[in-house]
Amino acid sequence: MKNLILLFCFLATFNLSAQKEYVGVSTGFSWINGNNDSGITDGYSLGLHYKRQLFSHINLEGNFYHASIERVNTNLDVLNHIFNFSEAVTLWYPNYKTSVQTLNIGIGTDLNLGKFNLWLNYGVGLMTARVQHDLLDGNGAFYANLQNLGPSALDGIYETEAIKQAGAFRLGEETNLYITHYVSLEMTVEIAERLSVGTRCDVSFSDSDYLDGIKEFSPTSFFNERDLINRLNLIGYYRFSD
Repeated sequence: MKNLILLFCFLATFNLSAQKEYVGVSTGFSWINGNNDSGITDGYSLGLHYKRQLFSHINLEGNFYHASIERVNTNLDVLNHIFNFSEAVTLWYPNYKTSVQTLNIGIGTDLNLGKFNLWLNYGVGLMTARVQHDLLDGNGAFYANLQNLGPSALDGIYETEAIKQAGAFRLGEETNLYITHYVSLEMTVEIAERLSVGTRCDVSFSDSDYLDGIKEFSPTSFFNERDLINRLNLIGYYRFSD
């Protein structure tokens, strides 16, 4: 990590006065790969982006993302195996709502094909996440008889805080702070002078196994020790300099 920071500091001082700068915004889908079920339409993502060309085909970038992800499952699971509750509650629908904010800095390379650009980036960042479940009915009691009532019995209010990862740095009482690293691939096309649009796909590798509210849901899952935040966005850039 120290060497990576030193590399960024060195590159950021390299002939910056003559290089291109970009600012951008993005929006699209976001979802979690973890121990729970997932789908590309589970949530949305909003992003702010900045790029600076360091030298030919090498770029420094920074970005901020907000994502809100909600997963509704239709298969019952054993609640006590997840939460270790002492109450006489055995079944639940492992639904979750996760709010994620990520601040990244990265380095990338680009391939210019006339009006088209292909970008490949790698970086590190800090992420906050809050995860909630729908476990209680309107009276504040655990849902009962779900095996007969089905998912229609849920009120859709995510009132219960999910288990928080032990040892994670915490902001206040509710929000954990995680270190992440990410890779992204984007393709843009210039549609007007200084203006380009395209698509961007990001995968953020977190050091948390709790972003989908479940730890080690499946003993054979690749995601038992980590959850991945995925984003598939439309993105637009404005170029400040030639």
